[in-house]
Amino acid sequence: MNNPQHPLNALPQGHRLQEYELVRVLGFGGFGMTYLGFDHNLDKGVAIKEYLPADIATRTADNSVAPQASRFRHDFDWGLERFLDEARTLARFDHRHLVKVFRFFEAHGTAYIVMEYAEGETLSAFLQRKRTLDEAELKAILYPVLDGLEVVHGADFLHRDIKPGNIIIRGEDNSPVLLDFGAARQAIGARSRSVTSIITPGYAPIEQYSSRGEQGPWTDIYALEAVCYHALTGETPYDATDRVRNDPLVLVSERCAGQASEEFLAAIDWSLKVDEGDRPQCVAEWRDALRGKRPVPPPVVKPPKRGPLPPRRTGSGIQPPVRRKKKRSGAVFATFLCGFALLIGGGYYYYEYILFPEQRRQEKQRALLAAEKAERRRQEAERARLAEEEAERLRQSKLAEYEGKFVESMGREEFHTAGRYVDSLRALDVDSSELSELTGRLSKAREHATGRVFRDCAECPRMVIVPLGSFMMGSPGSEKGRYEDEGPRHRVRIDYRFAVGVYEVTFAEWDACTNAGSCGGYRPKDGGWGRGNRPVISVNWDDAQSYVRWLSQETGEEYRLLSESEWEFVARAGTTTSRYWGDSSMDQCRYGNGADLAAKQHQSSWTVASCDDGYYRTSPVGTYVANRYGLYDALGNVWEWVADCWNDSYAGAPADGSAWERGDCSKRVLRGGSLNGRPRVLRSAVRYRNSSGSRYFYIGFRVARTIENQ
Repeated sequence: MNNPQHPLNALPQGHRLQEYELVRVLGFGGFGMTYLGFDHNLDKGVAIKEYLPADIATRTADNSVAPQASRFRHDFDWGLERFLDEARTLARFDHRHLVKVFRFFEAHGTAYIVMEYAEGETLSAFLQRKRTLDEAELKAILYPVLDGLEVVHGADFLHRDIKPGNIIIRGEDNSPVLLDFGAARQAIGARSRSVTSIITPGYAPIEQYSSRGEQGPWTDIYALEAVCYHALTGETPYDATDRVRNDPLVLVSERCAGQASEEFLAAIDWSLKVDEGDRPQCVAEWRDALRGKRPVPPPVVKPPKRGPLPPRRTGSGIQPPVRRKKKRSGAVFATFLCGFALLIGGGYYYYEYILFPEQRRQEKQRALLAAEKAERRRQEAERARLAEEEAERLRQSKLAEYEGKFVESMGREEFHTAGRYVDSLRALDVDSSELSELTGRLSKAREHATGRVFRDCAECPRMVIVPLGSFMMGSPGSEKGRYEDEGPRHRVRIDYRFAVGVYEVTFAEWDACTNAGSCGGYRPKDGGWGRGNRPVISVNWDDAQSYVRWLSQETGEEYRLLSESEWEFVARAGTTTSRYWGDSSMDQCRYGNGADLAAKQHQSSWTVASCDDGYYRTSPVGTYVANRYGLYDALGNVWEWVADCWNDSYAGAPADGSAWERGDCSKRVLRGGSLNGRPRVLRSAVRYRNSSGSRYFYIGFRVARTIENQ
C-alpha cells in the first residue's frame, strides 16, 4: 500500500462514522482505504477498512461511494457482498496473530470493517532496516503466523495476499500479526481487473494468475515461503510466471547453506515449488518439515522428451535419410599397410611420451581436487557446527530472557503480556512438557487474578479476589476519634490468595440456606425493613458459622468468616486514611450507610454526619460507592462478624492474616460499624465485640473463600 499524508479520495480527517472519528489514513490500495480511527465509546484506537475499488467506484460530493458508471454497478455490488462475507468470516477468528475484527457496518453506500489497530512496523520496513534475518529470528515470526494461518485454513478460508507489507511486528513485544486479507480483492479483481492488479509479483503462486487456478492452503504456503526467502536472502523471489520454464531461482538451501539448518532450508525450498501439487498441502505438513519432524519429498526428475530424427531437407523438398554405398578402390590395401606401420610407430611414442605422463598428471590433479573438496567439506561442517552452536546459544539466551520476562509479568499480574512470552517460547521449540507447565500456570493465575469477580453457584454470594500485600493494622495515636483498643499498630502481611464477598450476606442468600434445610432452619425477622437484597440482620456468630459450612458443602470450596486482620486489610483497600474514602466524614453519604441527617429526623439525640442519604434503616447492598478492592458497605449498614476471639489490644496479635483464637472466646469481634453508627465509629480501625450468641438488628456478616495456592 501507498502511504501518502491524505489521498484525495479519502474521507476527511475528523469525519465521524457512528462512534468512530477518523484520525488519518493508514494506507490505501486499488480496492480500499484503511484509516486510523478513534472509538469514542471504548476510548481506544482502531483500524477501519473501507470498501472503495478505485477502478470502478469513486467518492461523491456527500462522501458516499458509488460506481463510476452504471455498467460497473453489478461488479461493485458483487464485490461489496464479498467484502462483507470476508468481514463475517474474519470476525469469527480470535487469535492473537490474526488481526482482530471487532465489527462491520454499512454506510455512505459502501461498507466498513473495524479492526484491531496493531501498532508497530511492517515486516517490509523491518527487513529494509535489517536486510536479512537469521533462523531464530525468522522462526519467531514464522511459527506464530503459521499458527494463525492454520486457524484461517481450518475455517475453509484463504488469505491470498501474504507478503511482508501485510505482516505487522508489534512494537510492544515483537510478536507478528497477519492482516489485510485479500479474499474480496481476489474475487472482484477476477471479474473486473487484469490479473496483475490483484496479486503481488514474487509472492503470488502461479495458480493465482488465472481464475481457473486451483487455490488452497498451498497457495498461502507459497506466499509465506516467499516471505521466508526474502527474509533469509534479502531478495524477493522471481515472479512465478518467470519460473515455469528454465527456472532461474537459486534454491535457498544453496544460497544460505551453513547459515541455517538443512531441514529448515529444505522445507522452504519444498514450499516454493512452482507446481502446486509439489508443495506441502497443509500448514501442519509444512510445520513438521520445518522442524525436521518429517522428511522433505525428493524432487521428481522428469525425463526429457525425445522427438523423431529430423528429416533431411533437399532442394526438391524434404526427403528421408538415404544410405550411400561406399565405393571400393584398388588403393585401399596399400593405404591399410601404410596406416598400420604408422600406428605401430606412433603408438609406442604416444604411450611412452604422452599417455603415461598425462595419466600421472591427471591422477595427481584428481588427488589434489579430492583433497581440496575434503577440506571444503571439513570447513563447511565446521562452519555449520559453529553456526549451530551459536544458534543454540542464542536460543538458550532467548529462552532465559523470555522465561524471566514471563515470571516478571506473572508477578505483576500482567497475564496478557505473559501470554505473549509463552507464544515466543513456543516459537523457540520449547520442550512440550515445560510449555504445558507454563501455560498451566498462566491459566491458573488468570483464574486467580486479582479483581476477578465470580460466583460459585446461582444463590452463592458474589466474590472478588483481593491482592496480596501488607498494611499497618490499627490507628495512629494522632487519628481523630481513636479508641485505646485500636493499638498497638503492627504490620500484617497477607501473602496468600483469598476472595471476599463483594456485599454483606443478604436475606435472599440466607433464605437459600434455610430453604435447603440448613442454617438450623432459623429465619431472622427483617423488622419490616425488607428482605431480598438487604443485608441479613439479627444473626449471631454461630449462625454465620452455620452459613459458611453450608456454602462449603454446596460448592466444595472452603468458605469461612474473615479474620479481623483480613477484614481491615480489605476494608482499607490500600489506603492509610481513617476511612477508605479519606479522613472527612462529610463524604459518608456517598460511601456508607451510617448515622446522618436522615436518621436525625427519627433520633434527635444522635451524633450524625452532616449529610443525608435518605436511609434511616438498612439500605440495599451496593447502594453506595465501593472501595478500591470492589467491596461495598465495608463501613456502615451492619456490623460484620469476624472469626477472632476478643482481646482488649493488639499486643501479641498474629501478623500473618490468621484469626486470633486466644483471648475471651465467649465474645467475638465485630467490624465496620452500622446504620446507627456515628461518624467516630465509621472508621477503618474501629473494633467492637459482643457475645457470640447475640442477635441484634444492626449485626450481619460477610464471607471469605480460600483460594488454592498457585
